[in-house]
Amino acid sequence: MPALAESISALVAQTAQRMVQQERVRVLAQTDEMTGLINRAYFHELLDAACARGREFGLLYIDLDQFKPINDGFGHAAGNVVLCQFADRLRALAPGGATIARLGGDEFSILAPAGYGKAELDALARAVLEAARGRFNYAGHELSVSASIGVSMFPVHGQNTAQMLHAADAAMYVSKGNGRNLVSYFDRGSDTQHRAVATQLLMLSELRNALQREEFFLEYQPICDTQSAQLVGLEALIRWRKSDGRVVPPHQFIPVAEQSRLIALIGRWVIQQVCRDLPRLHAAGMPGVKVHVNMAAPEFLDAGLPQELAAITSTANVDPRHICLELTEGVIMQRMDKALPVMQELVRLGFEISLDDFGMGYSSLSLLKSLPISSLKIDRLFLQGVPHDRNDCAIVRSIIDLGRNMKLQVIAEGVELDAHLGFLRQFGCTLIQGYLSGRPMELAKLIEMHCATTQPRTALRPANISHAAASLALLPIPNFISEYSSWI
Repeated sequence: MPALAESISALVAQTAQRMVQQERVRVLAQTDEMTGLINRAYFHELLDAACARGREFGLLYIDLDQFKPINDGFGHAAGNVVLCQFADRLRALAPGGATIARLGGDEFSILAPAGYGKAELDALARAVLEAARGRFNYAGHELSVSASIGVSMFPVHGQNTAQMLHAADAAMYVSKGNGRNLVSYFDRGSDTQHRAVATQLLMLSELRNALQREEFFLEYQPICDTQSAQLVGLEALIRWRKSDGRVVPPHQFIPVAEQSRLIALIGRWVIQQVCRDLPRLHAAGMPGVKVHVNMAAPEFLDAGLPQELAAITSTANVDPRHICLELTEGVIMQRMDKALPVMQELVRLGFEISLDDFGMGYSSLSLLKSLPISSLKIDRLFLQGVPHDRNDCAIVRSIIDLGRNMKLQVIAEGVELDAHLGFLRQFGCTLIQGYLSGRPMELAKLIEMHCATTQPRTALRPANISHAAASLALLPIPNFISEYSSWI
């Protein structure tokens, strides 16, 4: 009997231990290891159950603002401390019956108790905002964040887990977009904004792939001197041809790229491609041509930009004097203290700098005189009313006079009509860019066109040269520009 009792006792102990282990495994499977809150997978199960019960409830989607700078500046250990302390604060403020979860990263969620109305949800959300604004202590440092919160309500904003989370997430992005440290409830506008953000994130991913797959290419638009009828420059314009052959217009992907570090990577690719193309342009009979390259304004705040571009041109054996960097005014005028030394160093290395879309940004004449620029570009918007709109004419004339008095070249963009050309020449602007002088084209076509328009007359008769191209060389200079355009 004692032996039997011992066996039974041992069996009971083993069973109890197995049950404890199973419970521990279950808890671990349902718990976020760092904060001890419910994890994403288990939270989805609980949300499924809440939707199935059919009673009204609210869902808060919480994202910490300015969390990444803490990780970047103090390390992940500091970020982990903030997450754990914030989790403790959520536990302390959550009402009975609420479920708190960490969804991942710096994202949390609270499933409010059934029956909570808007007034109760408002109070709960305000308490979460206050909890996020409190200082977090790490190694003697006081760290600050805030929270952006989106709220969805069952069944008004969704009838299942996916719909409820989507609605709350969309509302949270509205809070982010409106300045952060806010609470927003889901509505159709939230969904539209959320879809826009999702589309942007998808395009960013596609742009990264495009760089790896070499889907970008350049087209060049001529910059002509109407006085000498010569091609004096080219603007390099990036294009994106996707794997299915569809070409994405720059206005669709450049603004998205400018929201991330990708714009700098794309900018470097453009410079490298221009350096590959310049020797071919020079060999084709355009030894003095300058290529204008658009640069994102934030790039001019990077102190390492001059040496990086110098290394690219040196590797390609290209003289920096053949590259003109174009930038718009906004960021430069606001951050002159950082931008000016970068611009000065670029000019010292031999690059030229042009101010693009002049008059469309935040021009300050007191700052303009300090910029080491060689040219201004008149924005195409001002050419639209020339020569009939008095105000447009006055603005264009003023920019031309300003450039002349500051000893700067003035290039007019968007020149599409003979009337535009006549007005510009009348007031001394001879450098033009636009459909009248040539549409953007790929390098091979540009070289072919240039060779066709510059060969001696006797060499313009072979069958492989079109009659239009052959006749172009016979034209008097005043007709050069318009025929140049019609040929291409």
